[in-house]
Amino acid sequence: MFTYFAIACLFGVAAAVPPVAVAPYQVGVGISSLNIPRYGFNYAVNDPLTGDNKAQTELRDGDVVKGSYSVAEPDGTLRVVDYSADAVSGFNAVVKRLGPAVHPQPILAPVAKQIVAPIAPIAPIASIAPIAPIAPIAAPIASPLLTTSSIGLGGLGAWGGLGLGGLGDLGLGAWKH
Repeated sequence: MFTYFAIACLFGVAAAVPPVAVAPYQVGVGISSLNIPRYGFNYAVNDPLTGDNKAQTELRDGDVVKGSYSVAEPDGTLRVVDYSADAVSGFNAVVKRLGPAVHPQPILAPVAKQIVAPIAPIAPIASIAPIAPIAPIAAPIASPLLTTSSIGLGGLGAWGGLGLGGLGDLGLGAWKH
């Protein structure tokens, strides 16, 4: 009964806590106060050692982007792409190729004259003598120290001799089997 009373008191104390005040929701500041985005960049690479030849230029003013880039093609031409993008017409690109396309002629290796060496006769392989069978062993070279019949229980019993069980075959026990 006391347990029910204690639990009821805990619920009463929990319900008596005053509610926490919550601040009203405020509308945040919009992003219209930001400036219109503007940027511009360009770069160019012309490396005669590796043949790398490329460039890019781009300008942005608000939602309008205009630019161009160029890349040296493997056939020797220069591909130039002029592009523009805006909210009305989307992305538009005009691709031009400058310079004549030169495809190098393949270099053919001279055909080598094939020389075939004469085939020499092969000497016959000598037959190998069969391996002689191994002679059977007549008697073991040495007797083992312990045999399975020599393992005993120890103590002063008949199997262990004088308490040195398991050593009966070594001559230490009183009884040999």
